[in-house]
Amino acid sequence: MEAADIAIDAAAAAAGWLLLVAGLGKLRDRAEWMRRLAAYRLVPVPLLDGAALAVVLLELGAGAALAGVVFPRVAGVTAALLFVVFALAMAVNLLRGRRDLDCACGGAPQPISWRKVVLDLLLAGFLAARAACAQPAWTPLPIAGGLLIFLLVSTAISLGGMASPRLAPRQDA
Repeated sequence: MEAADIAIDAAAAAAGWLLLVAGLGKLRDRAEWMRRLAAYRLVPVPLLDGAALAVVLLELGAGAALAGVVFPRVAGVTAALLFVVFALAMAVNLLRGRRDLDCACGGAPQPISWRKVVLDLLLAGFLAARAACAQPAWTPLPIAGGLLIFLLVSTAISLGGMASPRLAPRQDA
């Protein structure tokens, strides 16, 4: 396995860790996840439960496969499609003028933005390209590298997010 292949697999594994953290967060607070999903006003109310469960299962499945560098083609295509759906959901609401929604990306609430739409589309493109030329060869180096990349990027985002706008906390009457 060449260094470039290891770097690409590590970046894909980092995307897998991102999906795992997001999916586990949705499982941890299912009521909040349902509220966030409903707020997008894209899924009919009778289908909310099924859609919410499907997103979590797809995030966890694709995330685990990417983080573990197994089934790279299926995991890459699934994750790419998820990121396209996320980008479209945010874009539709931004076009509606609804900038106050939480991206539901995992972690602290963050408002949707065109920046997040572009990032999701870039991730989708990367994962789709990687899936198209992926060679199923397991090695622990991309897994460890992916976890390291995820932790570094998460830390940078957390530190940078301290200065960025946040959603106003919910005021219960």
